[in-house]
Amino acid sequence: MKKERLDDITLSYLRFQSPRENRGNILVFFLIFLDTIGVLFLLGEPMVPLFYWSGIIPLVFIHLWAIQYVIAPYKFEKSYYLFFGV
Repeated sequence: MKKERLDDITLSYLRFQSPRENRGNILVFFLIFLDTIGVLFLLGEPMVPLFYWSGIIPLVFIHLWAIQYVIAPYKFEKSYYLFFGV
């Protein structure tokens, strides 16, 4: 069986990001998308307490989960992909 060499574009999709890129991606994702866009809709008018608490509780858990990737990105490098998959 003859082995084929993968082209550079395919290899770029298969490589892992560096932990430094992981830290930057998490900070941008949280500051721009999750906190700004997500919380603004929860605090909008009319504020329904059921929607507020059903949105804030998962937001707090996701923030607690993300702290480990900001503090020690090299230690938790592989689980980062599970984090963004969820």
